[in-house]
Amino acid sequence: MAEFDRSFNPKQERDQLHDSATENRSDFSAHTWQEISGNLWAAADKPSDKPLDKPLDRPADKTAGHTPAPSFDSTAPTAGDIEFMKAKGAVRSDAEITTIKTQIAAAAKAPESALTDAVAANRVVGFGDIHGPLGPHMTLLAEQMPALKQAGITHLAVEIPAVYQNHIDQWASADQTFLRDRLKDKSSIINVIDAAKKAGIAVVGVDELYGANGEKLASRDQTMARNIGKILKDDNAKVAFFVGAEHLQKGFRQDSFGPSAVELLRQKQIPTTTFLQQLSSSEDALMPMARDLKSAVAINNSDVAAIGSLKNSAGTTYDKWDSTIFYPPHYKMGAVEAELSTHGQDPVGQLKDALNKNKVVLLGEMTQAEPEVDESAHRKFMAATMADLKTAGLTDLALDIPPAYQSTLDQFSTSGNWGSPLPDSYDRDDFKQMLASARGAGIKLHAVGMQNESVSTMEQIINGLTDKTAELAASNPNARIMLWCREEKIANFQDVNGQVSVASKLAEKGVNARAFASFTQDFTDPSLGLVTEITPKPLTFDPAKTRLLGEVPNTYGLQMNRFDNVIVYPSPPASIKSAVAGGGAPKP
Repeated sequence: MAEFDRSFNPKQERDQLHDSATENRSDFSAHTWQEISGNLWAAADKPSDKPLDKPLDRPADKTAGHTPAPSFDSTAPTAGDIEFMKAKGAVRSDAEITTIKTQIAAAAKAPESALTDAVAANRVVGFGDIHGPLGPHMTLLAEQMPALKQAGITHLAVEIPAVYQNHIDQWASADQTFLRDRLKDKSSIINVIDAAKKAGIAVVGVDELYGANGEKLASRDQTMARNIGKILKDDNAKVAFFVGAEHLQKGFRQDSFGPSAVELLRQKQIPTTTFLQQLSSSEDALMPMARDLKSAVAINNSDVAAIGSLKNSAGTTYDKWDSTIFYPPHYKMGAVEAELSTHGQDPVGQLKDALNKNKVVLLGEMTQAEPEVDESAHRKFMAATMADLKTAGLTDLALDIPPAYQSTLDQFSTSGNWGSPLPDSYDRDDFKQMLASARGAGIKLHAVGMQNESVSTMEQIINGLTDKTAELAASNPNARIMLWCREEKIANFQDVNGQVSVASKLAEKGVNARAFASFTQDFTDPSLGLVTEITPKPLTFDPAKTRLLGEVPNTYGLQMNRFDNVIVYPSPPASIKSAVAGGGAPKP
């Protein structure tokens, strides 16, 4: 997977990522998950609230680099979760899960000690990334740069074209911006480079400059291996090689019709070892194990024979790499929980406050991109709170659906019956229940979307929503409007004309607005589980006030810090009803 990308188009990027996730599903046969006995695993303690600048939240490494048995969460997936995982091919049999967990427990080491041991025995240590906005490899590498320097690493080789080396060397703010604008992983790799430089490690771009169709060219591996070989002409040099995982696999790459960069280095008799990151993604056969983990662990793959033939999220078997670092939904769970506890607020109260202070409240959801999810926690929550929002002044609910459906909404508002279906994923019981709650509270329903988004640019879509919402606001000076749309439309993006979102466009028209994005658990997401699994009730927070939470992306790579406010929901969704009934500010 290439690290560099072309200019960012949110709608196009979203579609491409969804297509990619569909194409890369694992092909393992599904098995029934039964609750696993807790005998093998230490009971999962509540994550500690350690300061954010501390290393990993794990017990001290007391036995020659080995950790105590990994701590696994005892909570088994719900029946709905199981069916979803079955559809993704990620569920394994009880016997297989037990075997793998037993082998992991016996082989587990702290990632920090595994990395320094690898540096001592090799001249190149490869870190195989599955590129994404919250790559845990990146966070771990950034933290461990001083230790890697002390262990002998002299250079960090990165998947950046060598022609951009002057920007890496100069490293002024403008240079970082130049690179960030050309990276898929945005800020994360910038943080790794910055940490390496501060640790006194030379950073070298070893990739070649390639075009839109050049991500899988075999020449890229050849170029990277050749450039690393130049560094190693210095007998004292040792290289940490951070790159997409496929560039590190053993042997011949089927996707690029040539050997990987690491294979080429090994052909030159250069001592090399590799680490793959394992994420809690449903595209991965080992997802049931990673989702249970409470802290990151490293294993030598040869010590866990049971995983060799299983596939990772890229569809490649684990035996293609030397070692694996298993990351739970977030390997700093304690720090994440501390942030959520500090900044999380009751969403009902915050939505009421937003209605009191703004003409428009924007609600963005992911559900339209999740047809597999039968019930949306966000929709259930909003159905339960419509009456409360009415008392706070809500008069109109504007929906991002084509205006041709206004007659359908009018008929429902008048009779309570649906004469014709709604479009796409709106034609579901959870959405209709929310509209029924709005109708019961006396809230008017409006169709304000575009007639055909498929032929429109994101800017046209956002401008259209903005214009219709502003018109609705102008039609009644006492109106308080809630606009319901996909989360990408309320995200904060920058283009040559400045900030692009419905909220910013409304502000230009003199209509004050406040935006909330919903984040719900999605088993295609490698990192979102970190918040949905540690909050007992719905919570809302301002990402700008957080550090770790702000970096968490949803399934399509939109980080929370792209939104003004975020509402997160517990998992499983069934807990939403009881959470709403409980009332009051939630207490994580």
